[in-house]
Amino acid sequence: MAFLKYFAPLLIVILFSAFAYILMKLSVRLSNRLSSKRILSHGIRTKDEAMALMLAQIETTKFVEDFNSPVYIDGVRKNAHADVILVRKNGIYVVNICPYRGKIDNEDDYVWKRTAKTRSGPVEKTFPSPVIETKHAVAVVRHHLEKSGIDAEMIHGIVIISRLDADTMYEDDGVYRTQEAIKYIRTNKSKYILERKECREIRDFLREKSVELPEEEASN
Repeated sequence: MAFLKYFAPLLIVILFSAFAYILMKLSVRLSNRLSSKRILSHGIRTKDEAMALMLAQIETTKFVEDFNSPVYIDGVRKNAHADVILVRKNGIYVVNICPYRGKIDNEDDYVWKRTAKTRSGPVEKTFPSPVIETKHAVAVVRHHLEKSGIDAEMIHGIVIISRLDADTMYEDDGVYRTQEAIKYIRTNKSKYILERKECREIRDFLREKSVELPEEEASN
């Protein structure tokens, strides 16, 4: 009885903490489901909506948003960019989101073209290939993590065509529609598994490597 009397307060604290943790997890999961339904109900129109849906359905807190890491190639400063990097036990996912509507022509390896209908007629614009941009970011992330013993095969590049009204054909590996990308990230099988502590350390390390770009560079 003396034993129980001594440890009872500690047991109560442990049970209360466990109960609070379970409630918190259930609350987060319910909130994520509601957020997903709200976004899907009116369609994914912006990059932020695509990212919010992805984070809600994948249910991860280990991510780096707006990753920018300057590198120098032949003395020329270039920026490696990813809209978000997800760090999960089954891999590290370097993601860029293509949020454009209309017809997207991605036949050129380096420059994509989109054509959208407006009230004044069709408008054509070009933009750098997000596939090339993502491959460049993957190479930089691998370089940053090579001393950490992370296998290069665990670092994946993903391009998301987020809008349902985007008309495009894509044959590049790593190019997906939003729900396809989410399914791939959640179910991808990996021969290596990252522990929770490793995921947190990798996330923090990559956040340290990311810099805030000058306004003129960020707008390009």
